[in-house]
Amino acid sequence: MVGGPELPVSPLRAVAEGSARDTDLLIGHNAHEYRLFTGLGGGAGIADEAALTRAAVRAGLPEGAVAGYRALYPSATLDELYDEIMGDALFAEYTVRFAEGHAAGGGRSHFFRLTAETTVLGGRLGACHAFDLPFAFGTLDTDMARFLLDDTVTDDHRSLSKRMLDAWAAFAASGDPGWPPVTAEATPVRVWDLVDDLHPTDRSAVRDLWRGVPLDPR
Repeated sequence: MVGGPELPVSPLRAVAEGSARDTDLLIGHNAHEYRLFTGLGGGAGIADEAALTRAAVRAGLPEGAVAGYRALYPSATLDELYDEIMGDALFAEYTVRFAEGHAAGGGRSHFFRLTAETTVLGGRLGACHAFDLPFAFGTLDTDMARFLLDDTVTDDHRSLSKRMLDAWAAFAASGDPGWPPVTAEATPVRVWDLVDDLHPTDRSAVRDLWRGVPLDPR
């Protein structure tokens, strides 16, 4: 609860004011975080455009933002648009703002995004919440990993896991995971996939839809 002695101000405000400037930060998200929460249950059950608009407004977006999402994902169903909006509201936009706020407050932050996708359930979970864990912790032989990888762990999966493990270990040892930190001018993003990429700054078009939208707890 924001406002008490343990958390007097919101985390985004706190890091922007330099509260954690002496702590290096490695932070990121998966490309389709929210699909885990709806995909396992068969979908979000969004009945019509009005219901989708109400959900977007509850997430903090202005009413016209749904049209912006529709333009970015023209073939998406209502449930798929809901997943995109909620994933950005709860994970994607928040993590990138946290990285940028930490850097603005004098800290050092490195940002990443996982886009490798699970093939389970016909692939409908995509790069869902928790899909990064078996890779980042090197636990591809666990039941969780075998489920998320549809019981097919390939050499490409093991190679991705090793690259992530090496980056995490390097960050723990030196504060440098192997790609540039966020600055006031740019937000470099390491894209983890079967073939990785490094973008000199975050090119996610959806960020324009969230510009100016407050993410403080409500």
